[in-house]
Amino acid sequence: MDKFGQVATAFVWGGILMRYETKPLLVVGLFWKAACCALFGRLQEQPVTVVMQVLMLAAKLGMGVTEALVSVWATVWVQRNAPPDARA
Repeated sequence: MDKFGQVATAFVWGGILMRYETKPLLVVGLFWKAACCALFGRLQEQPVTVVMQVLMLAAKLGMGVTEALVSVWATVWVQRNAPPDARA
């Protein structure tokens, strides 16, 4: 589910990163990822029910959304800071 979130939101993050300052977005993304990972870990300790499974999938989706932010930002950062003759 995290890879689905990553693919589904990559284009959205591209547009957001072009409009807004990147540092606050990355900070929020980092804390959101930490919260999703902590939630996923806590949910694994609970008895398995349908509700717990749905919540675990939602936590994995949240992880993927923040991974997309970092993946898109990393590509943009490399392209921006690479020497002109090494850019794609």
